[in-house]
Amino acid sequence: MATARKDFRGRVLRKGEVQRASDKRYMYCYTDPFGRRKYIYANDLVTLREKETRLTKNQLDGLDTYVAGYATV
Repeated sequence: MATARKDFRGRVLRKGEVQRASDKRYMYCYTDPFGRRKYIYANDLVTLREKETRLTKNQLDGLDTYVAGYATV
């Protein structure tokens, strides 16, 4: 039986989420449409998951801002 990956506080991490041992920051890894590996960083798990939600929403809406960064008009 597989065990769940957890952070240093014992919270279960989702697929793609990691807590770095060097500075205790959280990191989420995903692949952009061009096949390149990208990372999102946050100091706490709540902020990281909010960023993940925004990223997923942008991907489902077909917006390419998650590829090129935030665009301004």
